Amino acid sequence: MRILVVDDAEPVREMLKCTLDILGHEVVADAATGEEALAAYGRARPDLVMLDFVLPDLSGLEVLRRLRARDPRAQVIILTGNKTADLVKQVKEQGAVCLMEKPFNPEEFNEALTHVRRAPSS
Repeated sequence: MRILVVDDAEPVREMLKCTLDILGHEVVADAATGEEALAAYGRARPDLVMLDFVLPDLSGLEVLRRLRARDPRAQVIILTGNKTADLVKQVKEQGAVCLMEKPFNPEEFNEALTHVRRAPSS
Protein backbone atom coordinates (compact mmCIF):
# COMPACT_ATOMS: atom_id res chain seq x y z
CA MET A 1 0.00 0.00 0.00
CA ARG A 2 1.24 3.53 -0.81
CA ILE A 3 1.11 5.71 2.31
CA LEU A 4 1.50 9.41 3.17
CA VAL A 5 2.70 9.93 6.77
CA VAL A 6 1.82 13.27 8.42
CA ASP A 7 3.13 14.21 11.87
CA ASP A 8 4.90 17.32 13.11
CA ALA A 9 7.31 15.20 15.21
CA GLU A 10 10.11 13.84 13.04
CA PRO A 11 10.81 10.87 15.37
CA VAL A 12 7.17 9.77 15.01
CA ARG A 13 7.35 10.09 11.21
CA GLU A 14 10.56 8.06 11.14
CA MET A 15 9.10 5.35 13.42
CA LEU A 16 5.98 5.10 11.24
CA LYS A 17 8.05 4.95 8.04
CA CYS A 18 10.25 2.19 9.47
CA THR A 19 7.27 0.18 10.78
CA LEU A 20 5.35 0.51 7.53
CA ASP A 21 8.42 -0.52 5.54
CA ILE A 22 8.85 -3.63 7.70
CA LEU A 23 5.18 -4.47 7.08
CA GLY A 24 5.75 -4.24 3.33
CA HIS A 25 4.18 -0.85 2.62
CA GLU A 26 5.67 2.04 0.65
CA VAL A 27 5.78 5.48 2.25
CA VAL A 28 5.46 7.70 -0.82
CA ALA A 29 5.70 11.00 1.06
CA ASP A 30 5.79 12.50 4.52
CA ALA A 31 4.81 15.90 5.86
CA ALA A 32 5.13 17.92 9.07
CA THR A 33 2.21 20.34 8.54
CA GLY A 34 -1.31 20.27 7.20
CA GLU A 35 -0.44 22.40 4.18
CA GLU A 36 2.50 20.13 3.35
CA ALA A 37 0.17 17.13 3.68
CA LEU A 38 -2.38 18.59 1.27
CA ALA A 39 0.33 19.35 -1.30
CA ALA A 40 1.94 15.92 -0.87
CA TYR A 41 -1.42 14.19 -1.31
CA GLY A 42 -1.90 15.90 -4.65
CA ARG A 43 1.57 14.88 -5.83
CA ALA A 44 1.81 11.34 -4.43
CA ARG A 45 -1.84 10.14 -4.63
CA PRO A 46 -1.39 7.63 -1.78
CA ASP A 47 -3.74 4.76 -0.95
CA LEU A 48 -3.74 5.85 2.70
CA VAL A 49 -2.91 8.92 4.79
CA MET A 50 -1.75 8.47 8.38
CA LEU A 51 -2.55 11.92 9.79
CA ASP A 52 -1.66 13.38 13.19
CA PHE A 53 -4.56 15.22 14.80
CA VAL A 54 -2.42 18.07 16.20
CA LEU A 55 -0.38 19.92 13.60
CA PRO A 56 1.24 23.38 13.79
CA ASP A 57 -0.88 25.04 11.09
CA LEU A 58 -4.17 23.16 10.60
CA SER A 59 -5.95 20.64 12.78
CA GLY A 60 -5.96 17.07 11.58
CA LEU A 61 -9.74 17.36 11.35
CA GLU A 62 -9.43 20.31 8.95
CA VAL A 63 -6.88 18.45 6.84
CA LEU A 64 -9.22 15.44 6.80
CA ARG A 65 -12.12 17.65 5.66
CA ARG A 66 -10.04 19.17 2.86
CA LEU A 67 -8.71 15.81 1.71
CA ARG A 68 -12.19 14.29 1.62
CA ALA A 69 -13.56 17.35 -0.22
CA ARG A 70 -10.85 16.93 -2.84
CA ASP A 71 -11.12 13.12 -2.97
CA PRO A 72 -14.20 11.57 -1.31
CA ARG A 73 -12.54 8.14 -1.44
CA ALA A 74 -9.42 9.27 0.45
CA GLN A 75 -8.54 6.73 3.14
CA VAL A 76 -7.32 8.48 6.32
CA ILE A 77 -6.28 7.15 9.72
CA ILE A 78 -6.12 9.87 12.39
CA LEU A 79 -3.32 9.62 14.97
CA THR A 80 -3.68 11.22 18.40
CA GLY A 81 -2.12 11.24 21.83
CA ASN A 82 -5.51 11.85 23.45
CA LYS A 83 -8.28 9.56 22.16
CA THR A 84 -11.76 10.48 23.40
CA ALA A 85 -15.23 9.22 22.44
CA ASP A 86 -16.09 12.68 21.08
CA LEU A 87 -12.98 12.77 18.91
CA VAL A 88 -13.69 9.26 17.59
CA LYS A 89 -17.20 10.41 16.66
CA GLN A 90 -15.91 13.58 14.94
CA VAL A 91 -13.35 11.82 12.78
CA LYS A 92 -15.76 9.03 11.82
CA GLU A 93 -18.35 11.65 10.79
CA GLN A 94 -15.71 13.24 8.55
CA GLY A 95 -14.97 9.89 6.91
CA ALA A 96 -11.78 8.70 8.61
CA VAL A 97 -11.11 4.96 8.63
CA CYS A 98 -10.32 5.07 12.34
CA LEU A 99 -8.58 6.94 15.14
CA MET A 100 -5.39 5.41 16.56
CA GLU A 101 -3.92 6.45 19.87
CA LYS A 102 -0.20 7.05 20.40
CA PRO A 103 1.76 5.13 21.47
CA PHE A 104 0.52 2.60 18.95
CA ASN A 105 -0.70 -0.83 19.91
CA PRO A 106 0.73 -3.29 17.33
CA GLU A 107 -2.53 -5.22 17.02
CA GLU A 108 -4.58 -2.03 16.51
CA PHE A 109 -2.02 -0.81 13.98
CA ASN A 110 -2.25 -4.01 11.91
CA GLU A 111 -6.04 -4.13 12.23
CA ALA A 112 -6.36 -0.58 10.88
CA LEU A 113 -4.11 -1.34 7.90
CA THR A 114 -6.03 -4.55 7.18
CA HIS A 115 -9.31 -2.61 7.25
CA VAL A 116 -7.94 -0.13 4.70
CA ARG A 117 -6.77 -2.96 2.41
CA ARG A 118 -10.30 -4.39 2.45
CA ALA A 119 -11.96 -1.04 1.69
CA PRO A 120 -13.23 -0.54 -1.87
CA SER A 121 -10.44 0.82 -4.06
CA SER A 122 -10.66 3.95 -6.18
